[in-house]
Amino acid sequence: VLNIITAINRFDKRVQKDFHIDLAKEYAKSKKWIKVSLFLIMLYFILFATILVIDNTELFTVELFGEFLAYILPETINAMIEIQFCTLILCVKQRLRWLNERIVFITKSLDKELNVCKNMFAKDELKYRPVTHIISAGMIQDEALKEIEKIRKRHHDLCVISRSLNNIYSVQILFLVMYVFVTIIILVYYAGKHLIEDEIVGAVTTYL
Repeated sequence: VLNIITAINRFDKRVQKDFHIDLAKEYAKSKKWIKVSLFLIMLYFILFATILVIDNTELFTVELFGEFLAYILPETINAMIEIQFCTLILCVKQRLRWLNERIVFITKSLDKELNVCKNMFAKDELKYRPVTHIISAGMIQDEALKEIEKIRKRHHDLCVISRSLNNIYSVQILFLVMYVFVTIIILVYYAGKHLIEDEIVGAVTTYL
């Protein structure tokens, strides 16, 4: 995980150097969303713990504390893993957005400059107009190609980061999915079992 964070930091420095992106402004946006997410997660756990405490109205015992930990610890560990993974995924997504916005900017700038160049030389009636137009358009396109090459390299960096992220969290996410699946199966089984047994007992009692 530290290697991924280091790679993202190195990517940010290169992007700032190549494309002059305001990193402070972009970091502020990310910080705001992370704060909102952490607040919602903390609120969820507070409500979860409160419901457990209210549900167990008897006096505090070691058994009650153990039961509380058995309920809250798996959810806490799963949430920590999910928060790490989602935060890093959002970081990669944000940087892909930077590159996409740069491509859009280059495309619009290229179209605008080529149109200006075309209109300027369309008014010129000199014989060398076609040659000059070709040279000017070629220079503009060369500059755009250089920018696109920089974007390609940065995009490759993000692909490497994403591959490393997948290798690190693939097993953990797999176990999380298995945990949720097994939990749902157990809950459905026991809930359905108790429901059927209660209906049978109720029917027998009514019959007797």
